[in-house]
Amino acid sequence: MKKILIPAILFIAFACENSIENSSVCPDCIKGKPENHLIYAQDLTSAKLLFSSNNINLDSYRIYEFGTDDIGYRHVRCYQYVNNLTLLNEKLIFHYDAFGKFKSLSGTIITDIDCDSVPTMDISDVKKMYLKKVGEDVAPNIDKTKIENGCVLCEFGYYNVNAYVSFSTPEFILAWKVRPEGSAYPFAYINDSAKTVIHYINGNSF
Repeated sequence: MKKILIPAILFIAFACENSIENSSVCPDCIKGKPENHLIYAQDLTSAKLLFSSNNINLDSYRIYEFGTDDIGYRHVRCYQYVNNLTLLNEKLIFHYDAFGKFKSLSGTIITDIDCDSVPTMDISDVKKMYLKKVGEDVAPNIDKTKIENGCVLCEFGYYNVNAYVSFSTPEFILAWKVRPEGSAYPFAYINDSAKTVIHYINGNSF
């Protein structure tokens, strides 16, 4: 198991802080696990109670959605973190019944990744690669000017290259998820070591 390396975390922080200082538009680098969750306070209280009453530790997760279905089951969607880095394409959904009992899990909990945690790409190069893909996009609903002149968020973490292969063993690489601030699309996954675009998705169905 690879332990968290303090120099690695400092490197990430330094790279991000430099990018923030040089940007008059917005902080454009997301690194590490934020302290806050992404749901309303009332829902967060309910979600925390579900986790604690079922002895599930929430420390490695960040809740981004909480919902109740027609039969009273609660569904809590989370990002997960290893080595203080997000797993970009390995989200989890915890399912609880109407009485608050944990019933099932959608996704795979990852607790150990034997992979480096130091980025090799500069934020500016990540953004240039993303904006190049945006510029090549022929979808009519993509506001290229708005994206190019706006804030582009770059999130550094682990990407499972086998995530969409059935019955496969997870294989993680360092990567970036890039998207416009305030919008889910278009987004891209960029391989940090190979410096190539893994996927570019504009949200359109053809």
